[in-house]
Amino acid sequence: MKKILTLYALLSFLFMNAQFNPGIVYLKAGDSIKGLIKIRTFDGIKYKENKNSDEVIYYNSALSGFNISYDNELVAYRLKTVGNGFPRRMTFEITGKVNLYSKSVYNPGHSIPGGFAGGGMTVGGGSSTIYFLEIKNKLIRIGPKLKKKHYKLFSNCPAFIEKFNAKDIKKTEITEVIAFYNKKCE
Repeated sequence: MKKILTLYALLSFLFMNAQFNPGIVYLKAGDSIKGLIKIRTFDGIKYKENKNSDEVIYYNSALSGFNISYDNELVAYRLKTVGNGFPRRMTFEITGKVNLYSKSVYNPGHSIPGGFAGGGMTVGGGSSTIYFLEIKNKLIRIGPKLKKKHYKLFSNCPAFIEKFNAKDIKKTEITEVIAFYNKKCE
């Protein structure tokens, strides 16, 4: 029974991931095209103008971003380069004076050798969300929470400093912090 449930779970993920969803593709050349989009696992997307048309693959190097509609919920993705690295697909969370992007990452944990019959054990692991701020076209990695050093980025806003000093701002509420800053400090 356990093997059947495992097989069913694996196959259901494959079928769920195989769907094309309506969306808009933004090319680096400045053009945008509407159609059906499927995110590829490693690089880029697959695009179809409609259900009956052929698939076209757009690699990350040709894209500036895309929006996909999942069950009437729009999710915006943009490709951003951090440092001298390659473009990363990030979720576009908030736009304004400060733009906020997020990226979900998976940490497999650490293996500890030993145990009965040479077996081991894995500890830790899980997924987390890493945030990035874009200020004046510069991308700054924040991580999973704001640190004290990041508050310097908002020092030009008296309302923010007041909330910070009153400890009304939580380090993990990054979206709320950026929304507040964009609304009160523009």
